[in-house]
Amino acid sequence: MRFAFLLFSAVMLVACSIEASVLDSLVTLQYDDGSASGYFDLESGDIEAVRFTPLHPCSLLSIRLRIHSRTGRTQNFALYIWADNGGHQPDISAPLALPLVAHSSGASSEWIDVDLRELGIELPALTDFFVGHLLDTDDEPVFYVDGSEPTVYRSVLRMGGTWYVAGDGDFIARCDVSYHSIIPDDARWFEDISESCGLSFGSRFAWGDYNNDGFDDVMVNGSYLFRNNGDGTFSNVTSVVGLDSTYASGGVWGDFDNDGFLDFYAKVNASDYYDILWKNIDGEHFSDVSMDYGCPFDSYPTEGVLWGDFNNNSFIDLYVANYERPDEMSVPTPDYLWLNVDGTHFIDATDSCGISSEPDECGRGVCAADFDFDGDLDIYVSNYRLNPNFLWLNSGDGIFINSAEEHGIEGVPILSGGHYYYGHTIGSEFADFDNDGDFDLFCANLAHPRFIDFSDKSMLYENEGTPDFHFSDVREDAGILYQETNSDVAWSDFDNDGYLDLFITNVYVGRKSALYRNNGDGTFTEVSYPAGVRVDNGWGCAWSDFDNDGFLDLVSGSEFHLYHNRGNSNHWIEVRLEGRDVNRSAIGSYVFVYSGGMRQLRQVEGGKGTSTQNSLRLHFGLGGATVVDSLEIHWLGSERVEKYYNIPADVIYTAIESEGLFSSIEELAHLPKRLSTCVYPNPFNAGAYIGFELMEPISLSVEIYNSLGEMVRTVPERFYPSGRNRIFVSNDGLSSGTYLYVIKDGKRVFSSGKMIHLK
Repeated sequence: MRFAFLLFSAVMLVACSIEASVLDSLVTLQYDDGSASGYFDLESGDIEAVRFTPLHPCSLLSIRLRIHSRTGRTQNFALYIWADNGGHQPDISAPLALPLVAHSSGASSEWIDVDLRELGIELPALTDFFVGHLLDTDDEPVFYVDGSEPTVYRSVLRMGGTWYVAGDGDFIARCDVSYHSIIPDDARWFEDISESCGLSFGSRFAWGDYNNDGFDDVMVNGSYLFRNNGDGTFSNVTSVVGLDSTYASGGVWGDFDNDGFLDFYAKVNASDYYDILWKNIDGEHFSDVSMDYGCPFDSYPTEGVLWGDFNNNSFIDLYVANYERPDEMSVPTPDYLWLNVDGTHFIDATDSCGISSEPDECGRGVCAADFDFDGDLDIYVSNYRLNPNFLWLNSGDGIFINSAEEHGIEGVPILSGGHYYYGHTIGSEFADFDNDGDFDLFCANLAHPRFIDFSDKSMLYENEGTPDFHFSDVREDAGILYQETNSDVAWSDFDNDGYLDLFITNVYVGRKSALYRNNGDGTFTEVSYPAGVRVDNGWGCAWSDFDNDGFLDLVSGSEFHLYHNRGNSNHWIEVRLEGRDVNRSAIGSYVFVYSGGMRQLRQVEGGKGTSTQNSLRLHFGLGGATVVDSLEIHWLGSERVEKYYNIPADVIYTAIESEGLFSSIEELAHLPKRLSTCVYPNPFNAGAYIGFELMEPISLSVEIYNSLGEMVRTVPERFYPSGRNRIFVSNDGLSSGTYLYVIKDGKRVFSSGKMIHLK
């Protein structure tokens, strides 16, 4: 008698080896070692099955089994070939062929072969199928189990109506296939450069150009910063730049003080540790300023974080989606909204803004968009544990109202046992997948088959536009298949045809992530195989054109992969937005591109999914068009709309609010640069000078804040010539302590730093 492990959703950390020889077209898919070690005493109605995964398109040829007769007499029994149910079990309602008759001689141990060639079963690459036995009687022969470590989630069985994983070994069952239409690795659309790029791990990723050299760098797990070397490789500079986020597991980039350098908020999902606000000092060093800027963190485990200017004061704020109590599963914790006060400190506005008006839920992710185009940023929170999702509708007057039900995106309420259940939503992201000029939404839901009657599957919500901006789920019609463990999502136009494609990760060992190409007619086709994208046990994912060749590249974990896009002949443009009246990162601003009879929409995101982040630089595929007819920038928060015409393709542009569209470093050279400042003496007693050098004349003012974030001194705005300058700050009325100085050009922060007064 062998034992089984109940097939719950916990990940079994056992390596899954599905590789057979792919050099020959005739291949045996095999996970067992051939040694008979035992079997399960199954009864009528029970099922034993093995999940197979062909690496290429294939024809099924034969099945080979090692079986045990429990009667000692000859018997016939039925074998089945089933499709995958999207989880770790077969879909017994979807046989790929009529039941097959197998024969047992009555021997205690024997091999049997079943020919499948006349059935003509053809399967796409990377498509799971099951070979199984559904018992009609209590004494039918059963599969032998080998004595090796089990290949994770390959051998499963149903006993008494409950599915289990065969935890003591693998069923001795093999399938011969004939591969055909094989695409060699060097002909795939993406090249896996994981081993050569200098990155080797990660589960969550945030792309951002922290040193302003024009190449996207990447923060891994909110803890490790990898600098883009510009040659297709990355270097770990974590300790060099002064980062120490040992307990962080994700986070997002954003320039919270508008000084021209991306700062980072690291989220922590661990008890006794807090989220961290890292200020980028000069593109080379970071400082933990969490305590200096109003302590924008809480004591709860954080899963989702997002930057966005929610009150349109030109400084990005923080939304923090917290998960469940670490000591008690399914007990939710509150979310927080932290408002940024002119780049000087953050205040907790959770209550005053209405975020606390809803019951706490188990937040896993957060994203945002001005989906109703009313001029302010709305927030979508992905909640887990069968909770409804939130759509925090920004009223524009400082109040948020949960309008998810009204707009059709809270999930589908299902009444069961006296309670309403929704879904296990993890990652979500807004994007205009149908090019109709508004933001649609994909929600990745983990939905176990055994709970599918009261658990939401993933949703592709199509925005119906004006006047109500209601959403409808079109996932099934769009051809996006159900998978049990959808986790994170990332939109991109990876083939530069002008339509946004979709990458969805699937967590748990044995579950593969999926890349879908947008067909341009409202439907999608999975293209993981020709693309060469194969990720097992995926979690966070994000896109960036990290090598500046005009084609978006993909990073995905927890089984880490960095895929370099080999590109094609299609054209493109990329645009980096830089705010002046709006926040410096231009987070929340969006761009329309009109080209070749198409209209495309993109926005600058302050995060998405489950604390992951695509590049802040916007990318547009143009197909065969070599010129953009028009580019229309909506600077969210300023009501400014800027239009540019007849723009050449295949160029990376920088658009600076109210100043123009620039295509080279030389064109940007005349623009004011961030100030490099020094304070002397520091610490000071009688007074201190703030020294700086200007490349060109400009008017500046200074504000001084104490450790509580209170403004205690100002130096009025005045004109400063080019060259070296200094500003005197007296000690009148100042007590001993640390102060923050902020140098401004109007609303824009040019520089900031600390000064210490000692009496």
